[in-house]
Formats: sequence, structure tokens, C-alpha cells
Amino acid sequence: MSRTYGAAELRGQTWNITAEPHVMMMVKRVFTGLQRQYGTLKISNTEANAELLEWLMMRYPLEITSRDKKVLDGVTIAAREKRVRGDVLIRGGTPADVCTLIPLRPYQLLAIELLKIRTSLLVGDDLGLGKTCVALGGIAAGLQPAIVVCKTHLQLQWKAEAEKFLFGVKAHIVKKMKPYSLPDHNLLIITYSKLAGWAETLKGYQLIAFDEAQELRRSGTDKYSAAKHLARNSAHRLGLTATPVYNYGDEIFSLINLLAPKSLGTHTEFLAEWCTPMGNHYKVNDPDALGSHLAENHLFLRRRRAEVGRELPPVTKIVDEVQYDEKRLLAMEGTALQLAKTILRGTWEERGKASLELDALMRQQTGLAKAPYVAEFVQQLVEAGESVILAGWHREVYVVWQKMFQEKGIQSRLYTGSETPAMKALAASDFINGTARVFILSLRSGEGLNGLQHKASIIVFGELDWSPQVHEQCIGRLNRDGQSNPVTAVYLYAGGGSDPVIIQTLGLKKAQSEGILNPGQDHGATPQQAESVRSASLARAILTRAGEDAEEVDLVEVMAGRS
Repeated sequence: MSRTYGAAELRGQTWNITAEPHVMMMVKRVFTGLQRQYGTLKISNTEANAELLEWLMMRYPLEITSRDKKVLDGVTIAAREKRVRGDVLIRGGTPADVCTLIPLRPYQLLAIELLKIRTSLLVGDDLGLGKTCVALGGIAAGLQPAIVVCKTHLQLQWKAEAEKFLFGVKAHIVKKMKPYSLPDHNLLIITYSKLAGWAETLKGYQLIAFDEAQELRRSGTDKYSAAKHLARNSAHRLGLTATPVYNYGDEIFSLINLLAPKSLGTHTEFLAEWCTPMGNHYKVNDPDALGSHLAENHLFLRRRRAEVGRELPPVTKIVDEVQYDEKRLLAMEGTALQLAKTILRGTWEERGKASLELDALMRQQTGLAKAPYVAEFVQQLVEAGESVILAGWHREVYVVWQKMFQEKGIQSRLYTGSETPAMKALAASDFINGTARVFILSLRSGEGLNGLQHKASIIVFGELDWSPQVHEQCIGRLNRDGQSNPVTAVYLYAGGGSDPVIIQTLGLKKAQSEGILNPGQDHGATPQQAESVRSASLARAILTRAGEDAEEVDLVEVMAGRS
């Protein structure tokens, strides 16, 4: 009988490992998320963990009951079979054709086949590569009835696309927050805002597809809980987004865990293995490694335009400083200074409230301070014959822009969070047909919007967002199939206010998303960003400009009541 070094016991969905000291050290080396565990080591029973445990036991045999061994073998065999089938497909396999009114492209068929193999998949193809067709192709391949979850302004677009691609589709758009008797359908279209009301009602669906799945990057919300419940009760789960990481890399866990529960271990294991605390967030230590892990295990499928032969000219990005009304910023300097001091030196509760207030105050006032000069810049483009998308955030800034455009006889339209879907559709139509020359787009309202590429090739960011992926989503409205001209994105920033800090912060966030999306590639130089919270960065900048001490008190002391 061969020697054993300890024991492995499955309790519920957790492996409990006890072994000789040197073997326990080896277990911790293999399962890096266990570094802070002592005594019996607890490992969640996931496919990835089961395979590692099996491999470890080849070198250091552990006592295990026949029942537990059967469970371990079942998990590891299933994991290997799925991975091998996925590998064969990715490395040159021929996916089955799918019968649609408009033929699907090979890379779209591959994603559908991988979804059928894995049952869970996050598709992160470049903007404009037709991720919608993956979901519709899945329906055509027999994964029906199906649910598509989308943002409010995209419901009609999804219905129109389904009718354009699918034979015999019976699509129904959910009209109310509360359940009602549904008509006969094989495609149900529902918005994220209605999920909570319907989560207990919708059962028996073969596919649930989450469009713009970055909406689910934060767990703990009613929306996320409802989506997780629906996903658990659907045979196949599909996420569609070119921008799964808006801010920090730990957001990818929420998405993957919803689609393929525990494939990245528990949340605690994921954070311990992959991340470092960074204020209220967690920064992924090695985004390239995490991206490779997700791709290797076929949890995340991303194709770039060049890889599928649909490359567009590169986007020209111009960062340009504009004038701003310094008096406006000076007028609120006293309030900003006090908030900055509170953020760096106040109690835990005071910091949170002050952070929100400072962010809102500085961004709005910065937007207003440069608003006239942004409008003048756009006016010059229009007078040169261009139609322009102008991206912003604050309603008060839009009012300034529209008033100046009206004075110059320039028609503009709003596409923001305040308009109804019908109003948004009319605004897009007016811009595309040339009635309006300026399309004012809210930074976070353009996801999934299609058609603007036929009219414009220039987007101007009149206000900036903290997340680089928000900018990429906006640029994606133009940089997609149907665009006949090279796209230019112009970032207009003020030399004061919040803009300089936002520009610096964007460097870190882009590094987080790029490594996960495109592992192993050169992501370019990234500005060093040591701050853990963006409001703290803003506070330091304000105090530094005022010539005051910008040092932060020790949070441990603050929380202990010693500051």
C-alpha cells in the first residue's frame, strides 16, 4: 500500500485538506489563495481546483473515501472534456452552420459552438464585430425559448435585429415591471430594470443572453441578484460586452461568476489569488495572467478585428487642452478645499459623503467652466462640413452647449439618460438623416447604439469619465462596420478642476482592462498611479494647488477614533 501524506474530505462543496506540514506548505503554493488559512485548509470544489487537487495527489497521495474520489474524478473528467473540445474548436475546428436569414460569419459560428460546449460564455469581441449575432445565432441553433436582457434604449433594436436574422421568430418585449400573462414567444426581450420583478416567474428558457453585460459588474444589487437567479435557471448563459472591465480588474469576477458559478473559485479565493486591495476596490496584480487564464479555460472569448479579417483604420486620438473660466472654479475653491480636507482627514463616514460631494462638484463645475470653449470647438468642425458626436455628462453643460449652437443656427439633438426610447430613436434618426449636425451623447447612454457610423467619423469628449471603457464604448458608436472614414476621437480637457486628475487616473484603469482583454500584448506606457481612491487623488491635487499639506491621516487610526 502506497504511503499517504494526509486526507482530503469533501464537505458540501468544500474540500477540507489536512496533511503533513511540508505537504500543507505545498498545498498553499499550489492554491495561492490559501496563504492566510491555518490548520485545515478549505478549497472550493470547482473544476479548476479539482484538477489541481488531482494533480497534487499524484505526488502526495491523500486518504479519500470512494464517494469523494468518485466526485473528484467526475469533476476533473468533465472539465478536461470541455476544455479539449473547446481547444479543438478554437485551434481550427469547423463549427456547425446555423440557418439564419442573413448568413453568420465563421467567428460568430465558432462562438455559438463554444457556448453549446461550455453552456456559459462571456464574449468580448471588439466593438462592432456583431456580438448580437452570437445570441441570435444561438437561438437559431435551437437554444430557445430565449431571453435577451438589454438596456432600455436597445429593446426595439434587438427586436428589429431578431426579425432581420431569424426565421419564424416570435419576439415579445416585456412592457411592465410586474409579471403578466405572456403571449406565445420564443424570444423574450427584457430590460435590466425589470429583472427583479420577473426573476421568480421566468423559467424553462434554454438561453439567457446579457447584452452590455458590464451592467452586472457589481454584485450585491437587486439587478445582479435577479440576473443571477435567472442565469441559474437557464440551460445556457451568454454575456456580451466589449468592455467587461470599466474600472478595476476585480469586476470581471462578478460577470464570470454569474455566468459560470465558482469557475474562478469563491470571491475570497479570487481576491486572495489574483488581487491587491486598493481603497474600496481590488486591483488585479497581473491582468495578463488573468486574461490568459480566462481564455485558456474558455470562460472568455475575445476576437480583435485584425484576427477575423475585419480591421478598420486605427482611431486617431487627440488630447487637446481648451480654455476654461477660471473664475468659476475659483468661486467654489473654498467649498472644494474643505471637502478635500475632509476626504483626507475626516472620519470614515465623513470621507464617504465628502468624496461623493467633491466628485459631483468638481466634475460639474469643470464641465461648465470649459463648456463655451468646447461648443466653439465643435462649431468650427460643423462649419468645416462635419457632423459631430459630442459626449458629455451633466444636464447643465448640455444646456450651455445647445444654447450656443442655437445662437449659431446649428441644430443639435440629445441622447441622454433623460429621454424616452422613442425620443432617443428620433434623435438618432434626425442626426443620421442630416436634420441635426451635432449629436449630444451622454457618456454612459450610448452602449449598443448603431447607425451613427453612417453619418459621422468625429467624436468630441466635452466632459471626461473616470473609466476609459466608457470612452471606448462611445468611440465604438462610430468605429464599426459601415464606417467609410477613419475615426477621430478628441478629448478636450481643462488645465484646472477635475480634468487633470481624471486623465492621470485613466492610465491605471486602462492597464487593468487591457491586460485582461488582450493578454500578452504590449499595452503601451501607463502613467504611475499610486492613489487607491480617485477622490483622494482629487483631494490631494486641490490641497497641493492651494499650497496646503496634502498628507492623508492613517485610516487605521481614523477608524480606531485616534485621529
